[in-house]
Amino acid sequence: MKHFRTIPIVSALSAVLLTVGMLTTINSAGAAGTKIIKVPIAELASQTGALAVPSIPAIQATQYAVSQINKTGFKIKGKTYKLALTVKNDNSDPATAVQATTGLISKHIVAMFGPFGPDAPPVATLTNKAKVLLFDPSSALAATSGPPSGAYNFVTSGDPSAIGTTMVAAIKAFVPGAKSVAFLAPNEDPVTSDVTVIQAAAAKAGLTFYNDIYPFGTTVLSSVLTTMAGQDPSAVIMLDGTSDYQLQAPQFASSGVPKSVVMLQYGATSSTCQTYGLANGYACIADTVAGVNFSASNLPALDSAWLKGFAKYTGKNLAYAISNGSFATYSYDYVFMLVQAMEKAGTVTNTTQIANALRGHVVRNGLVGRITFNSHDLPEFPLFFAYVPLTGPIQNKSFAP
Repeated sequence: MKHFRTIPIVSALSAVLLTVGMLTTINSAGAAGTKIIKVPIAELASQTGALAVPSIPAIQATQYAVSQINKTGFKIKGKTYKLALTVKNDNSDPATAVQATTGLISKHIVAMFGPFGPDAPPVATLTNKAKVLLFDPSSALAATSGPPSGAYNFVTSGDPSAIGTTMVAAIKAFVPGAKSVAFLAPNEDPVTSDVTVIQAAAAKAGLTFYNDIYPFGTTVLSSVLTTMAGQDPSAVIMLDGTSDYQLQAPQFASSGVPKSVVMLQYGATSSTCQTYGLANGYACIADTVAGVNFSASNLPALDSAWLKGFAKYTGKNLAYAISNGSFATYSYDYVFMLVQAMEKAGTVTNTTQIANALRGHVVRNGLVGRITFNSHDLPEFPLFFAYVPLTGPIQNKSFAP
């Protein structure tokens, strides 16, 4: 993992540190001693443990965004600011996350990014009480985000109700005549909180919904898949990551799931659909959970350039950037939106004013398209889907929330 430094300290004479409340002022060695004020922010995520796979790219994306912003800094009322990022490992453990959060809050951070999954709710309780802005992808926070209860908690993965709606919209668009949908996933967070949202979206669209959740840790799925085969759904929504598709997909045919069933893999790409859908004889819809499919052959210039820059920054190859890009979208654009909100509010310390600026007053045309936050602190952006049929070309389509 890379750790950047906002300002190089050339010598004791050229760099003078003055702690003022939450901020640190540095006299830059260049530009006639321009004063640069560092704004403390943090990233709390899993560098180790079960949640490390999605967390590490998110951490790298935050670092990458900060490094880009800090090339020039940003100005508010004539003063120049840069971000000072501290990264902490929660080891995929809620207790560790709480302990780390308490420590970060004591350091007077203004904002924090992360963590994933079950680590998020207890962290959000602490940051919200301390009026620290939290940008977090956990759908478990969606119900409590926004004022008055969670005025400082901003969800970055999208509005869950919009996610359910767009999933169903994609199924109806790519599977003409669809009449039913099954939900296949282990019973862990955030799966358990997603069920009601997706079921409601299916009911609104006139689709019969089948709940085929199975116990977490189950590896032989013949029982649940045999039941699903009898249901004969038009499509099956599969959660929650590559390891799940790798387990689930090869067992479809052996359990008698009809080849007419279309897989919808949540958080996937067209290449994932080809590997775990098409290779097993099933058409597949990739739900990228973002406004972009990084594995598409006709990427917009902005996203193509970002992939190359991200690969170079992380010291990885382009394949790494493509396969992990969707996780990076949970933090990258939101670092820039934080700065935009600070500029709009005219402050880097008054988090109430910054939060108010974020709600509907800040727009970013970023990796996932046009992003804004609504009054419930949930982001609104188009969601991208790729349909990989058994024969013919891949079809791409975006659905507005």
